[in-house]
Amino acid sequence: MSSETSPRKICQRVGVFRAAAGEGGKKTAADCAVDYQATVLMWNLQRIDRMIIALIQHVRPAAVAALIRHTSKYGETEPG
Repeated sequence: MSSETSPRKICQRVGVFRAAAGEGGKKTAADCAVDYQATVLMWNLQRIDRMIIALIQHVRPAAVAALIRHTSKYGETEPG
């Protein structure tokens, strides 16, 4: 793990964001660990979501086009 993604660095960054958002108070090591794990979880969920979308678009482009046609108020898809 690089020093940029260490739990301590992420905790410091989250602390800066919380201070800017008006959430005061000192954070414990447990708070930092929870913040770190939640951040990693969100990044992983977003990455998996992008992978699933790319896979569906690659494997079933006709199904994606049909879905867009059915859900779009104009009933047309963009080329590509």
